[in-house]
Amino acid sequence: MKNTLLIATFIFCFISAFGQQENNPAQMSLERFKNVIKTNPITMAFGDFNATWERAISDRSAMTYSVNIFAGAFGGEFDGFAATVGYKYYFTHSKLSIPEGFYGRILGGILGGEGEVGFRVGGQVGYQWIWDSGFALDLGLGPQVIAIDEDFSGVVPSFFLGIGYAF
Repeated sequence: MKNTLLIATFIFCFISAFGQQENNPAQMSLERFKNVIKTNPITMAFGDFNATWERAISDRSAMTYSVNIFAGAFGGEFDGFAATVGYKYYFTHSKLSIPEGFYGRILGGILGGEGEVGFRVGGQVGYQWIWDSGFALDLGLGPQVIAIDEDFSGVVPSFFLGIGYAF
């Protein structure tokens, strides 16, 4: 009887030891950071007031939603607004969690103001860093096409610098 009780106790302790959940830093980061709110301070200096929300939707991808208000933007050439939706696919190493690391992004949106309506489509590649404090830095570069009314701009560069907070 003693042996049976001793063996049962040993088995219970052995199984309990392996039943503990492992603290994987990448998984913890994924649970902590599913959203990022950011802005581009450089374009704000030129009259483009903007905000971007990024939401992780899987272990490799995220959606981005951006709004811009142009108030005499870029030398007073345009007053209006823009709304853009994007999809990011992260090519990161498995030790990094989404939304952090190297990514490819496609985007599309509408522009309007001063009686004009237009659209933009494009793509970017970039890298996003997220510190443990929640501070986020996003750098992206790529081509885009902008058309306002019937004025087609051709392919122009798109640069993104995002500074924000992840939660």
